[in-house]
Amino acid sequence: MGCPSWDLPFGSGRRFLTGAGWIASGWQMNSILQLQTGNPFSITVAGDQSNTGVNGTQRPNRTGHGILSNAEKKPERWFDTGAYVLNPVNTFGNAGRNTIFQDGTKLVDLSIFKNNYFGDGKYNLQFRAEFFNLFNTVNFERPASTVNGANFGVVTSARAAREIQFALKFVF
Repeated sequence: MGCPSWDLPFGSGRRFLTGAGWIASGWQMNSILQLQTGNPFSITVAGDQSNTGVNGTQRPNRTGHGILSNAEKKPERWFDTGAYVLNPVNTFGNAGRNTIFQDGTKLVDLSIFKNNYFGDGKYNLQFRAEFFNLFNTVNFERPASTVNGANFGVVTSARAAREIQFALKFVF
């Protein structure tokens, strides 16, 4: 959810620091809040268990629920791997499609601008500071989902950590 650009109440003609001159004037702030549930994904089997000539999209047998509570969920064990077993050769597995969910997204981005107008207001030298993932929240990627593959049920990566960038922008 994007928020509007806020002109901060500092400097000449504003509520606070009215006598502080150009250093306190011209500040703006923007923010973006992103909250999303995780995408569903399917548990699969490597190889051709059904003996139909199709590889990589076959599903195993599901013997349990598979979903762990948030208290039990850890990167080393994102879902109950014991709930999925390799289906016997020459059979199709009974696991449904998209039965497990990856981690959701929780991000706050913030940008702060300082506008410095000159030349009778025709020019602006803007200083920008931008903070992506401001609170450095860990957002995990999808865990390995192949029953007979390496790291089954383990999350091995996460999205980008906090990133900060500074810039000067000349507007004419």
